[in-house]
Amino acid sequence: MIVQMKIGNLAPVTRKEYLRTVSNLARDTRAAPVRLDAEQVRAWVLRLIERGLAPASTNAAFSALRFFYCEVINRPDVVRGLRNRKRPRRLPSHMAEVEVERLLLAMSPHW
Repeated sequence: MIVQMKIGNLAPVTRKEYLRTVSNLARDTRAAPVRLDAEQVRAWVLRLIERGLAPASTNAAFSALRFFYCEVINRPDVVRGLRNRKRPRRLPSHMAEVEVERLLLAMSPHW
């Protein structure tokens, strides 16, 4: 995996994160990642989501898994269909909800 990451010119921080993710997968499943099937990987991913990991964190893990299974061991079937999670859309935090409500109520309808 390390050689493939060097060939792919991945940044050192990315390399570290990818290795950490695959190590966590092995630790949590108590199996070598090369021996896991798609169902076992999906179950691990679901546990990450149920633990409350943010979409950005799980998406980083998905990237690591895709790299490992597609580029390193050539088993893309294991991660097929693994899609990034959508990040929740949030209102800008420049104004509190109460302030926005007051602003809208203060406007007179001239349209």
